[in-house]
Amino acid sequence: MKARKTLLEKIEQCIKEKQHNGASDGFVDALSLMTNIEGNGKLSLEELKELGLELLFAGHETTSSAACTLMLQLTKHPEIAVRLTEELARNGMTGYGQTNIDFEKLSKLKYLRNVVKEVLRITPPIGGGFRKALQTFEVNGFQIPKGWTILYAIRDSHETDDEIGSPEVFNPDRWNDLNGNERNHFIPFGSGKKGCAGKELAILILKILAIELCRSCSWRALNENPRLKYLPVPHPVDDLPVEFMEMYDFRPRSLTA
Repeated sequence: MKARKTLLEKIEQCIKEKQHNGASDGFVDALSLMTNIEGNGKLSLEELKELGLELLFAGHETTSSAACTLMLQLTKHPEIAVRLTEELARNGMTGYGQTNIDFEKLSKLKYLRNVVKEVLRITPPIGGGFRKALQTFEVNGFQIPKGWTILYAIRDSHETDDEIGSPEVFNPDRWNDLNGNERNHFIPFGSGKKGCAGKELAILILKILAIELCRSCSWRALNENPRLKYLPVPHPVDDLPVEFMEMYDFRPRSLTA
């Protein structure tokens, strides 16, 4: 709660700066859009602060967690990075220094899709979520009364589903068999009407990151088996230090994922 208070104070400072200075260089971000709402939908400062905190967690922390998992798995399994590069080559997407990505081709990269889905399955950024029972029902002989708040476990569901063989193994090829029949055993974004609104954007970001890693550089993790913390989102305790090398300049640059 102390951390929450500190974050809300910082967000309030950012909001007031935006209200005073306007958009920087013509760039309008999500917080600016919410700040500029007028009329009946105008938001109070407290509402803006709460929404800002939600954006910070749901929009940034979760995606950065998944990106870190992607980096870690490609490091542990270099053969997967090779297969991704081969798929990019077959679709004319391996040119060094390319900036544009053909989204029509992007939709055809099936192995890339499988890799991203496996990243989200093996280490989902959110461990679970809450729902309210709209009617009384039973699960394995236990009655859940109408109105109760229910916690559904995303990570545990991924790890115990009978349809997922060897769930502890990072295996993108499993999605070739499960494609189109995964509603009950792949829920990193929740499900139904209250599923994550940023699902498609998050998947797109992870695909683009994987493409740029495979076609633009090589790398090595300084610790390939870091200990993970799972709250508030999964992340290596050492921030996954990595040395990157540009494709045509193999001088290492130490960074953290």
